[in-house]
Amino acid sequence: DNVALTQGVAYGFEKIKDEEKVREFLERCNSYSNMLVETGVADYQVQRFQANAFSTPERKALLGKAAFRLFMFGVFIISLIPWYIYAAPAGLALSVVADQQARKVGKRSVQGTWKVLAGVAIMPFYHLINTTCVWASFGEIAGLAWFFLAPFGGLLSIIAMEEGHRWLRSLRALLFVLRHK
Repeated sequence: DNVALTQGVAYGFEKIKDEEKVREFLERCNSYSNMLVETGVADYQVQRFQANAFSTPERKALLGKAAFRLFMFGVFIISLIPWYIYAAPAGLALSVVADQQARKVGKRSVQGTWKVLAGVAIMPFYHLINTTCVWASFGEIAGLAWFFLAPFGGLLSIIAMEEGHRWLRSLRALLFVLRHK
């Protein structure tokens, strides 16, 4: 039982922590933990990988998955570029306001709260300014379309960013498996 083993080690650790074998064991455990953090792989994934060595067809299937996930990550990044350009001024303004308020209070933990609160005030104003610019540049229909469709584009960019992050995390684990076998 893992719990009994952990409790037993914790109980007797103070007595043996200065022994050479224990120090070597702790160093190996720390380097293994650091390797897991650096590669973004969980311990259970390493155990599963060691238990199921990959044959050549499985390796090719993994390589195909990695290529597909890399392609999808690229699609998500490319789809986000226009929305990053659109939202950059508002994001910069929100960051400046949040930083100023955090300095006043003296705590960095309030930054996220201020970004949300300021976003509620700034984003509708920013959307109105951009809608006016589109209306003046491209006419009534384009301005009306922008007014109703831009918030959906912003929502889709948030979803695409989350999906892209998920694809990137899974890609890191796949590439690790392919590199070390």
